[in-house]
Amino acid sequence: MTDLARRIESTLWRHRIGVLWVAFVVFVITLFYRVATEEMPYPIGELLISYHGGLVRRGLSGTIVLGLRDTVGGPDVFWAVVLALAASTVLWLLVQRLYRLLPHDPALLPLVLGPAGLLFMVYDNHSSFRKESFGFIALLLVLHAVLTAARGQRRRMAWAGAVVFLVSLPMHEALILLWPALALGLSLMPREDRGLAWGLGTLTACGGALIVVILGAQPTPDPAALCAAARLNHCPYPFRFLAFDFRESLSYLRDRRSGGEARHYLLLALLSVLPLAGVRFGSSAWGRLVPLVPVVAVLPLFPVGLDWGRWIHLGVFPASLVALAAVLRGRASHRRVLPPWLMIAYVGSWSIPHYAVTQYTRALWIWPVLGMLWLAHRARTAWAARKSAG
Repeated sequence: MTDLARRIESTLWRHRIGVLWVAFVVFVITLFYRVATEEMPYPIGELLISYHGGLVRRGLSGTIVLGLRDTVGGPDVFWAVVLALAASTVLWLLVQRLYRLLPHDPALLPLVLGPAGLLFMVYDNHSSFRKESFGFIALLLVLHAVLTAARGQRRRMAWAGAVVFLVSLPMHEALILLWPALALGLSLMPREDRGLAWGLGTLTACGGALIVVILGAQPTPDPAALCAAARLNHCPYPFRFLAFDFRESLSYLRDRRSGGEARHYLLLALLSVLPLAGVRFGSSAWGRLVPLVPVVAVLPLFPVGLDWGRWIHLGVFPASLVALAAVLRGRASHRRVLPPWLMIAYVGSWSIPHYAVTQYTRALWIWPVLGMLWLAHRARTAWAARKSAG
């Protein structure tokens, strides 16, 4: 039985990129389905928040979208979908580029295909697109810079990552909590570029804090004015939530969360960070705590936001990316934390709901997808063999 489990996990590892491509197709279909069937999907509505009427939190994306509408023409929703698809495509390409660099080691599967990783965006319909994708792109640019041999290209990619990170903050202020992951990524830079790493770390910390403080100091926006700028018939939730202050956010969460739901999400969070237990930075025992830094950084979101599954993803996915880059750089070691059968169950039997304690089994679709990829691989191999024999 153990041999069978090892063959299954090895097959899943070989087809990890194919699984992610199928997942991306599902992601795109889900996004279009929501746009076609819902009056205003939350992720699209959030992209329409703009600076029309004054400086507000999360307004940069809407300013870009409305600028395209006024310059090129077309509906607001069309340009919001274009922006979402463009960011998602770049994110998927950067993630797959990183995953292709990994050695053949199925023990890394939970860090690659775990429910709190990239596939979280596919398993729950409410995660079809969120603005943290821009922060993930910034982190991945830094990690690819770390793994690039050519110094000139490495420096340009590191600068690009820092710029994208700063640009992402006016889209959503909570992305400042990705800075610890970004700093860990910069710490992996080669010795010859440590000065650049320190400089970019300082720039993103100080610049990011300044942006968040300036946006947070603005008066409470008028949702109706923002909706009018986007020419919406009704004001969706993303606009209304902008008017919430800290006390209202706490009250909103308290009215909608129970102790049972908190225990559910605590269990999901513990399961999500389990793969990070196999990663250790350096040789010190304290190195086992380093991968958890990005996870700890997002803890302030849980008392003020209902999207607890999203917050788990926001911490665990960047931590996994940094851990994989550190393993590739030789700055961290990795050991298996789950035996083969449990590894298979971990990757393909459960998922994390975005905010409702339902939909735990969305990951089961990974197995028919793997079966199709395996059959396609066997057919292609057989065809190539017949062609070479003929």
